[in-house]
Amino acid sequence: MLRPYVVRAIFSRNFKQYFTSVLGYLFIFVFVTLCAILTFSPRFFVDNLANLDQLSAWFPVLLLFLIPAITMAVWADEKKQGTDAILFTLPASDGEILAGKFLSVVAVYTVALLFSCTQLIGLATLGSPDWGVVAATYFGYWLAGVAMLAIGMFASSLTSSTTVAFVIGALLCALPVMIGYVFPGNRFAESMDVGEQLHDFTLGLVSLPSVVYFLAITAFMLYLNLVVIGRRRWSRGKSVTLAGHFAVRVLALGVLLIAVAVLADRSSALLRTRMDWTDQDLYTLDETTRTTIAAAASSDRPVTIQAYVSPEVPRKYVGVRKQLLGLLRQYDRLGGSNIDVRVVEVRPLSDEIAEAQSLGIVPQAERDTIAGRVVEQEVYMGAVITSTLDEVILPLIDGETSIEYELTRSIATATDKSKKIRIGVLRTDAHFNNLEVRGQIYDWTAPTTIETLKKQYELMDVEPAALTAWTGENGSEDPSDETEPGEASAEKRPDVLIVVDPSSLTMSGMLNLMEWIDAGHPTLILADPIPFYWFVYQAPRELGIINAPAQPRIGPQAAWGEVATTPEPKALNGTALPLLAKLGITWKHDRVVWSIDAPHLSYKPVFPPRLGRRWPDGYGPREAALLFARPIGGFEVFNRENPISRGLQEVLFSYAGSIAPLKESATAFTPLITLKPGAAGHYDWDEVTEELVTTREEFNQFTGEVTQVTGPVPSRYTGNNIRVLRANPRLTRERTGTSTGSATTNVSNSGERTGSKAVSEAKAVSEAKAVSETKGVSEMKGEEKPARTKLDELAHILAAHITGGDANVNVVFVADADFASDLIYEQAPALETPLDNYTFLVNALETLAGDESFVRLRNRRAVPRTLTTIESATEPFRIEAAVAEGRVDADIDEKLADAQDAVEKKAERIQQNEEMSILQKIQEAGMSLASENRKYEKQRERLERARQQQISEIESQMQKSIDAVERRVRWLAILSAGLPVLLLGSVVLLVRTQNEQRGIAPERRVGNL
Repeated sequence: MLRPYVVRAIFSRNFKQYFTSVLGYLFIFVFVTLCAILTFSPRFFVDNLANLDQLSAWFPVLLLFLIPAITMAVWADEKKQGTDAILFTLPASDGEILAGKFLSVVAVYTVALLFSCTQLIGLATLGSPDWGVVAATYFGYWLAGVAMLAIGMFASSLTSSTTVAFVIGALLCALPVMIGYVFPGNRFAESMDVGEQLHDFTLGLVSLPSVVYFLAITAFMLYLNLVVIGRRRWSRGKSVTLAGHFAVRVLALGVLLIAVAVLADRSSALLRTRMDWTDQDLYTLDETTRTTIAAAASSDRPVTIQAYVSPEVPRKYVGVRKQLLGLLRQYDRLGGSNIDVRVVEVRPLSDEIAEAQSLGIVPQAERDTIAGRVVEQEVYMGAVITSTLDEVILPLIDGETSIEYELTRSIATATDKSKKIRIGVLRTDAHFNNLEVRGQIYDWTAPTTIETLKKQYELMDVEPAALTAWTGENGSEDPSDETEPGEASAEKRPDVLIVVDPSSLTMSGMLNLMEWIDAGHPTLILADPIPFYWFVYQAPRELGIINAPAQPRIGPQAAWGEVATTPEPKALNGTALPLLAKLGITWKHDRVVWSIDAPHLSYKPVFPPRLGRRWPDGYGPREAALLFARPIGGFEVFNRENPISRGLQEVLFSYAGSIAPLKESATAFTPLITLKPGAAGHYDWDEVTEELVTTREEFNQFTGEVTQVTGPVPSRYTGNNIRVLRANPRLTRERTGTSTGSATTNVSNSGERTGSKAVSEAKAVSEAKAVSETKGVSEMKGEEKPARTKLDELAHILAAHITGGDANVNVVFVADADFASDLIYEQAPALETPLDNYTFLVNALETLAGDESFVRLRNRRAVPRTLTTIESATEPFRIEAAVAEGRVDADIDEKLADAQDAVEKKAERIQQNEEMSILQKIQEAGMSLASENRKYEKQRERLERARQQQISEIESQMQKSIDAVERRVRWLAILSAGLPVLLLGSVVLLVRTQNEQRGIAPERRVGNL
């Protein structure tokens, strides 16, 4: 039994002895400074994350020097000075002496660790670290240090020389630190490594197996200490030696402690042995994950997860890599023998590259800046999930969706095929499920989204006429055999129906859709006032803004007629008013919203290469074409109470509309995404578009004259003038209007019909008229201003969940379709933070289908803990570089345009030369144009080289400015970290000197002799 007062007396003696010497403060100062140097290493700024990862990677090695420095004199000095004999003759047991000395070195180490916390001030200044992770990391540091202190004390007990004790202590401490490096690939040896045991703590997990590991080392080494210092009692001669006895006891204790450590580690599959201290509980596996793994175990289908990860990744993947590896450790422990996790590091030029690519893991080419140099590298961050039933490949895990969701969903897919949700895609002019012409499938609006959806759900095309098969009185599961040809499908009813561009439906199709909604079937509606993606990437200039609700449908006889779904006109001129009346909302089919919030100021939009680097002409205002929905100024854009939008961080829309509930609507209207009032406005159709006006030659066949005509260009396919987007929208509204005002289109029933269809259509038209005469939820007020600056105080709603009503309505209505198009995937690589567009889409689908288990998982997204101070300090340099590059692009483009004009004018002069015959003109034009084109190509190449050189210089200057800021911050953090301990040591030295001087008689001081 240890007596506290005895332990306390020995503790006090040794602790005070360490801090009465300046040498102790010097060791701590060196330790704290090294911690700051490692924490704020150049890689810290490259990763741009406010954490201690750089220090954690080197901390076990740092302990190899600090721990022996603290423990080398614990026993060695006692032996050297002969005070050990006095110490062991005191009325104290060996255990009490050992406990007092051990607690004293633990206290010294704790003080050193506390002084190193000064670097956390710099960390908090630079960003917003997760303090739970920081606390868990420091707890791990402390446990690792305590275990190493026991090893160091044992080394000190073996010799009377402090130097030898330091060397032996460093060598013994190196055994648990370096064992993983000595036996690479050996899972048991690697699990015994100190760095491996620290890993959970650096993630923010307080791990029981790791705590047991460090405590086991501590207990074992303290027992060895006790055996060595007690040797004087049992090693007096050969006749009484008990070395063999104690060797057996030490061996038995070692086996026992190893067994306890292994048992604690294996218990992870049955018990929750890790406490998650992260702010968002990132590594606490969701109940859905646990259920999925348990289901896989009960199905007797072992799962293998092979992750292929690059050891060094660019900034945008650092957090993704860390969370992926941390979650894989959790899956491995939770899955036990049923889940085998294998992590493969894919290094450049290694054999693992061929292995990864053979399994479908796709490398992502990325550029990163390291130490002022732009480095291009291929990043591997994928996984293959295999079971006896199926194999699921995750080619690239980029963190845009929840990593736990991707892994768990893949396990569920690989082990159980019966849970796939059926998604129906209604055929409309948008061709969301790609365009089919004479049996040939063409990528159209959202091929990437469609391919991704097919991996998770069962997709099926649905014709508008087929909806009647599932909208009987009770909504039958299978279509009836008595339905009319073309209106029924032999497939089962979809769980959710996606309707993109409902404005393009005919009146018959609109009625069928309304009957489907009346039957209570879940529906996702994407209504887009201007479908920007198709206009950008398909770019049929002769069609103008094709497929916009306010545009007439292409005639079936036109060259582009194959993109039309039906020769019939749109219902009520594309206003979708009957559908809006059914849902109890208002939506302007010809109005787009925009926001003054402009994040990512240095971001350059990505468009097809043929359009160049500048913002293309004819794409309209940038604030409407690229609308980022994200929290702004404390305003919560996303509804955190609804599972669909709870976990969203940023969604990109393009020429989106807005919706609002009717005042007397019977349905329940739940906004999902709402722009901040006072930070947004809207453009009407005539403000944001205009007729295409050109100057062209027209030949008069009667007179033979060719005249120059300037005016609008009529479309050969629609009969109307072609409309294009304005570069600078202009204001046309002169008076205040409603926020969601209704369509001014004349609502009337064209043609006569008979039977039930006529009654339904007449009712729909009547309800549509009521909607067109009903004001929205609020009115826009304000004086007439330029359209670009006309903000309104309305909360423009971009998406909402609509439920209830007379019928059991269950609809998610999104006022944009481009958010799911390939335009988003094109922009994602140019942005620092991931977009949640796909997450928003599938959240809506699964919530509508009534399965929110994976929605909850998908919403578990890590909040990036970036260095916001550095980002703010360097953002002006990035903006300046972007502006400078824009000026260079404009200058180069102008010169190229001048060169192209010269070529065209040369050809025009040849054609206007009346002295030349037609044959001479052809010959002269051929030779001259060939010469001019060669000159043009050479000039273009020269200008492109000049462009690249100037841009490289601009980027180089920007990087130098950023590096200067980072270096200044780094050295400030390093130099300030050790100031407290240096100041305290100086004070102690001064006080000690003064006390010594005070005890000396004046006549004995130097100078008075």
